[in-house]
Amino acid sequence: MTTFSSNLRVLISGGFAGAYDQLLPEFERTSGIKVATGSGASQGNGPHTIAAQLARGVPADVVILSREGLAELVAAGRIAAGTTVDLARVPSGSRWVRVPPGPT
Repeated sequence: MTTFSSNLRVLISGGFAGAYDQLLPEFERTSGIKVATGSGASQGNGPHTIAAQLARGVPADVVILSREGLAELVAAGRIAAGTTVDLARVPSGSRWVRVPPGPT
């Protein structure tokens, strides 16, 4: 029989924080699971990046970050291969729209 903890530890990068902050209260309320949230950059060499935190042994049950940062952590063995899921896809590129001037 599988047992589940009533606590969850999440490490998240800033790009997902807006949606996460909106969804978290409802998740905790409906699941009864309390979530402890830590944050850090998806990539880079600083001491507060998610990779640096995991390397120091900071515990995490769930890690939410960019695909590029995730690939590095899987390659380094910090996240188990085959356990990743895409939460969102954002097309890259820019679009400029000419807006006619309004009345002055």
